[in-house]
Amino acid sequence: MVPERRGSLLALGALLTVTALGSWGCCSVRCCDQTAGLAVVSPTDAVSPDPIVISKKRHQEILWKLPAESTIQYVAITLGVNPVPFEGCETTEGVCRIACEGRLCSSGPISPSVMPPRDGIPYAYVFQRPEASSSDPGIRIDP
Repeated sequence: MVPERRGSLLALGALLTVTALGSWGCCSVRCCDQTAGLAVVSPTDAVSPDPIVISKKRHQEILWKLPAESTIQYVAITLGVNPVPFEGCETTEGVCRIACEGRLCSSGPISPSVMPPRDGIPYAYVFQRPEASSSDPGIRIDP
């Protein structure tokens, strides 16, 4: 018969082995690459010269946090020759529109059809308001 202490050590060793192997197996099928993140942007009147940069490999998304007095209705991303960047885009006339709700505009996941080259895919966008629109520097989707 195995002493009680030795049985506990064997059970602990088996648990650690299963955990380690299970974790390694998970990484071998890309489920560990879920380092999703949000690029949180607060629109201001001052336009930054730097684009918002997100990564498809990291499953990143953009979240625009609007101020309380904001009249922004949606973010309009100009497509040009580029593919539709996000799964949740409402696309008409070469523009991807992302509706804003409750002072937030969320890009949602990057579209699977986007295959960014090493230097990324650039997009221009504007904030659409009832009274006018304002331009921001853009978005770049990197691999």
